[in-house]
Amino acid sequence: MTRNFQKLIRIGIIGMCLLSGMAVFAQGKPFLSVDSIAGNFYRQRMTYPQEKIHLHMDKSHYVSGEKIWFRIYLVDAFSHLPETASRYVYVELINPVDSVVSRIKIRPVDSLYYGSMSLPENLAGGNYVVRAYTNYMCSLGEEYFFRKNIYISNPLELQMRANAEFLPPDAKGKREARISLVDLRKKCKLSPTQLSIWLNREKLDYTWVARDSVAKINFRLPGEEKSNHFYIEAGNYHQFIVIPRGQQDFDVSFFPEGGYLLEGTACQVGFKALNNEGISEEVSVDVFDQDDNLVVSAHTFHKGMGSFLFSPESGKSYYAVCKDKRGQSKRFELPQARKEMYSLRINRWKKGKFLVSVLKSADIKDTKSLFLLAHSRGEVKYAKPWDFSDDFISFDEKSFPSGIVQFVLLDTEMNPLSERLIFCLNDDQAVVTYKTDSPSYGSREHVKAHIRATDSEKRPLTGNFSIAVTDDRDVIVDTNYTLLSNLLLTSELKGNIEDPAFYLQKDNRKARAALDVLMLTQGWRRYRIPEVIRGKFQLPSSSLEIGQEITGEVRTIGLFKSKPMKKGKVSAMSMQANYLNLVETDENGKFQINGFEFPDSTEIILQALTTKGKPGVELIVYPDSFPAVVMPVPTYTEMKEEVMPGAVEKADRKYTYENGMRMIYLDEVTVRGVYKEKQEIQINEILATSTFNAKDIEEMGATRVEEVLMRVPGVRVGVDGKIYIRTPTSIYDSYIPPLVVIDGMEIDDQSYADPYYNPFESVNMQDIARIEVIKVGGGKGAYRLGKSGMIVITRKKIDEMVDDKVQYNVKQITPLGYQKPVEFYSPKYELAKEKENGKPDLRTTLFWKPDVKLSDKGRADIDFYTADGYSTYSVVIEGVTADGKLIRTDGKIYME
Repeated sequence: MTRNFQKLIRIGIIGMCLLSGMAVFAQGKPFLSVDSIAGNFYRQRMTYPQEKIHLHMDKSHYVSGEKIWFRIYLVDAFSHLPETASRYVYVELINPVDSVVSRIKIRPVDSLYYGSMSLPENLAGGNYVVRAYTNYMCSLGEEYFFRKNIYISNPLELQMRANAEFLPPDAKGKREARISLVDLRKKCKLSPTQLSIWLNREKLDYTWVARDSVAKINFRLPGEEKSNHFYIEAGNYHQFIVIPRGQQDFDVSFFPEGGYLLEGTACQVGFKALNNEGISEEVSVDVFDQDDNLVVSAHTFHKGMGSFLFSPESGKSYYAVCKDKRGQSKRFELPQARKEMYSLRINRWKKGKFLVSVLKSADIKDTKSLFLLAHSRGEVKYAKPWDFSDDFISFDEKSFPSGIVQFVLLDTEMNPLSERLIFCLNDDQAVVTYKTDSPSYGSREHVKAHIRATDSEKRPLTGNFSIAVTDDRDVIVDTNYTLLSNLLLTSELKGNIEDPAFYLQKDNRKARAALDVLMLTQGWRRYRIPEVIRGKFQLPSSSLEIGQEITGEVRTIGLFKSKPMKKGKVSAMSMQANYLNLVETDENGKFQINGFEFPDSTEIILQALTTKGKPGVELIVYPDSFPAVVMPVPTYTEMKEEVMPGAVEKADRKYTYENGMRMIYLDEVTVRGVYKEKQEIQINEILATSTFNAKDIEEMGATRVEEVLMRVPGVRVGVDGKIYIRTPTSIYDSYIPPLVVIDGMEIDDQSYADPYYNPFESVNMQDIARIEVIKVGGGKGAYRLGKSGMIVITRKKIDEMVDDKVQYNVKQITPLGYQKPVEFYSPKYELAKEKENGKPDLRTTLFWKPDVKLSDKGRADIDFYTADGYSTYSVVIEGVTADGKLIRTDGKIYME
């Protein structure tokens, strides 16, 4: 029986698990044995097995037009064993204003998930997030998804830039910004003929000050947004600009160890300072009592976190005065110290050892029975009554797996009194060695590398991994967010963790100390532990996705009221996929079509009929639903500063060699010819940029020609209601009216310029056979091409112009299908003529392979060729072994 099938069975026995838990607690007797508590944890894991997810990407900075190459590691949250119960993983690109730019669906190939995402060539530069999840993970929410920050550059950033100056807000919160465009090559300001500015998703009005070549904007920040951006569009240039908060502010949270301050007992208190952008802030902390006496002082130790120790006196309250690096001070009240309360304390002792003790408030004379529980990823590792005759219990880190251990102190009724986290870092993950066949290489030389994976005792490991080799001249390797830091640390904690890989440096004393402070300020987030102990198990709200599905309903068509069509017939057909299926609606008119799996862009035609096979019904197809973007894209300014000089230009040259000149760079095309007042256009001679036939128009539901044309990139409706096409003559050209041809007859420029004349108003949408858009340089044939292009409308012939009845029972859909994986191209220079060809090798990612498999002896070999020039290459390997050990290593390849 496969593990995937076992997982499905686990979900099927939810009822049995619940009944067994309820029966035990019907007697009202608490569990005080290791077996009973461990049994409940086990039943919770079986009832609701959870997933973790990580993406290994070839790099963290991209240029528009490039591909993001990635490997997805989907593992069981408890064991870290590779998991494929979820058929699909969704990968999304989210822009700075929290909109999904691209979404792809990945299915496993030989039990491995991997793919690529193509970035549009005109994508605006800015901070983006790559998000990945399964449908099953949606039960827990977006915090449990994979999220990685990347920076995307646009090549036009080398030529021009939008600068923003922000003035302080007035008393009513109104703000002013001044936007200017700078030509970086000529080092002067620009005055674009077309400039549009958005605040997040809302277009703004502005005043252009010609004297200063500045656009002045008055605006208010929406209060509900955690981050705000201007989106600038000037001709072909697009850019996101982060809007800083009007006043720099910060907030400090305090976390007494174990959850409470205890009167008359020395307590450790962790604190964490964040600014109003959600980024860590450096602060000093002075703690005062209610009489304004200074009690203790402290300072942030790492990433806005720190700690201090003090003994709260009985009946007194305390507050902290915190000062940031700008000298701004704020007062925060500390939690009130408690009487008759217990709390946990954990101290590191000798290397590899830590001590757990129970503190109590000074007023407690007679201690009561308490119970100490410790678990790692939902597996109970310790569960015993606390013995107050011992001051502490000593634990060896090696008795726990690497990762977070949660200690919980419980009373006799199994109510949690105190919680404390500690992180154990052991030598229990994979050890990977990487060795090349030569110490250094020249340009376009063959590299052979040998990889070996073993455990800490040098026993070979099986499994698989992904490998990325990048050029250090162009790419800075991301060492902050790794497979280890994600699966062992961030996936287990609540809140955002900055630079999580820093904490996993075993031989770095500051990193280990900072890790202990981090455990003071964060909470574990997988299961609701108090409920688990009582046998009240958490259940998933989202189902496992095991295949594609189309759902909807069929209703009768009535003059005043429609009703669900019971036992109606719904057929699905795809000529592309050679697919045909027929299902029946239920008593509520609902239907489900499943048991199929198609690649993306597969068209499916659905038809609904009555029970007697008649068409008089309405077919309603439910659209696919996806989780909303709740967590904002971080506004880390340092991401752009890490872009290597020359990397953008190099990537742009590579794109041009492989795909031709970008549209944003095309020079103006001048077409010479004799103008004829009513020249007939031969449509079949035109190579159109975009074409829409009658079927396309019907599916859009367009009621006006302009609605169709606005779907073409570079085509807009102006404020005067006229159609304009972007001219690709330079980076800051404007939008110009095109030549319009209807049924072979040109609309002269004078008529089109009339503000009260719209040539499209006379065209009935149902009469249109075809609409073609030809941009400059995009067509050929006997016609007079306008400066920006041409719009050609052809109406149906007389015998075609019959009133087509609206078919409410037929729908054509293109649901999101799985991505067909493509192989990363890496050139081979096996022959002398290949090595000496004049085409430059401009790879920034030299080699990418997502599916390298380890042999039974724990070995794997890879090979590739170096590129042009002399540099060093970085090698990053990530993976998961067959027994759940994590792989992460990096290395260098040197050129001479």
